Amino acid sequence: MLFCPNCANVVTVLPSDTTAQNKWTCPTCPFEFPMDFQVTSRMYLQRKQVDDVMGGEDSWKNVDSTDVTTFYKCTRTQCGFQWREN
Repeated sequence: MLFCPNCANVVTVLPSDTTAQNKWTCPTCPFEFPMDFQVTSRMYLQRKQVDDVMGGEDSWKNVDSTDVTTFYKCTRTQCGFQWREN
């Protein structure tokens, strides 16, 4: 991504009105820059180590033995009754 030197917003590619070339334009200010050459860039990022957000192997001990409780609520505005199963 390229950023506008005037207002620091992301510039976009649009076709030029007068020539067959494309140009970088800023959507918020009058900045325009003609693209005279092909622009390519690559950035290889290093992958971070994945955190164990579930809590490790100990969190899976009681998975099958824990009952599921289902909560219900009546959607009628006059009623609003709440109940649960299990």
